[in-house]
Amino acid sequence: RYAVGFSGEGTDSERAAAAQFTFDGTHVAFLISPTQEEVKQAKKDKKKKEDQPKKKLGIMDLSDGKVTEVERVKSFGMPEEAGGWVAYLMEEAPKPKDKTEKTAEGEAAKKPEEKAEDEEKTKKEKKFGTDLVLRALRDGSETILASVLDYRFTKDGRNLFYTVSSKDEPGTDGIYRLEPGRKESTALLTGEGNYSKWALDKEETRLAFLTDRDDYEADEPSFNLYGCRIGEPEAQLWVSHASTAAFPEGMAVSDKSGVSFSEDGGIVLFGIKEIPEPKGDEEESEEEEAKFDLWHWDDPYPQPQQKSMAQRVRDNPWESVYHIADEKFVKLADETIPDVSLSDNGRVGFAVTDWPYTKRVSYFGSFSDVY
Repeated sequence: RYAVGFSGEGTDSERAAAAQFTFDGTHVAFLISPTQEEVKQAKKDKKKKEDQPKKKLGIMDLSDGKVTEVERVKSFGMPEEAGGWVAYLMEEAPKPKDKTEKTAEGEAAKKPEEKAEDEEKTKKEKKFGTDLVLRALRDGSETILASVLDYRFTKDGRNLFYTVSSKDEPGTDGIYRLEPGRKESTALLTGEGNYSKWALDKEETRLAFLTDRDDYEADEPSFNLYGCRIGEPEAQLWVSHASTAAFPEGMAVSDKSGVSFSEDGGIVLFGIKEIPEPKGDEEESEEEEAKFDLWHWDDPYPQPQQKSMAQRVRDNPWESVYHIADEKFVKLADETIPDVSLSDNGRVGFAVTDWPYTKRVSYFGSFSDVY
């Protein structure tokens, strides 16, 4: 038995270990949580989150029981149906302590272009990646990939896909494919921006993902849907509000919705939503403004329920599909039928709406129409 440590917050450390055997049964990998003493000491020392003890990765060779430990690991992954490889994402490296204190004079002495750069950095919130290590279990050799935010193997282990979000080199942001055993990755799409909600079809022959790189300079960038067949040198633009035929005006691909494929991989499912109005420069007012809620007797929901639903309604996308072979976009949902689901084969759609009966909820319970 190998001690996997203490999670620090009452979580079962054995479950947190997320132990996983390689497909060929030669190794087992698991996370090692900090010990209870380490966690308590860090709290006592009032250490910052980035300086607190982190999980380690343990890789056990089942032929001799030897365990290799790797410090400061966020997560790890292995191919489902192939052995020989493990990939693990590192925590951000500890920042060197800066003994110099920032003063008001120092801030005031900044050049105008430096201040503008600081304002630009704070304008958009963006997550940045850390090192991803691809380790060959046969000989322990490693390939290090910088600024990786997310990653996954194909089941057969022939491909490792990963997204890059770089703080120092934003031009390298993108989604990449690496064949384990080779040193060079293939850049499927690059450019400063966010790359998210990626999906593989059931047979893992196609990849689809969302990115805002085409509109990243905007205050609130819009997303587009890209995709490709596995093995192709680069991803292609599949759906964009700016160029796709029959795309609703004033709407764009939504990053609030997931991306998935139909069972045969011929249809991509995703969501669209309204493009938000640009935010104007709000002038600060010294006078305190009165705030109140307006509710009409004919509103579909009571005011407290409307407030609790507000964010969910704003983020709720309209289900849409893209037929890859025909290069055709179709919007399925609309204002009258906002929730639509598609069968696995992509041939039949199902819709449910309670909108005509919302006023009756308080008196008679819930009712819905099914299509």
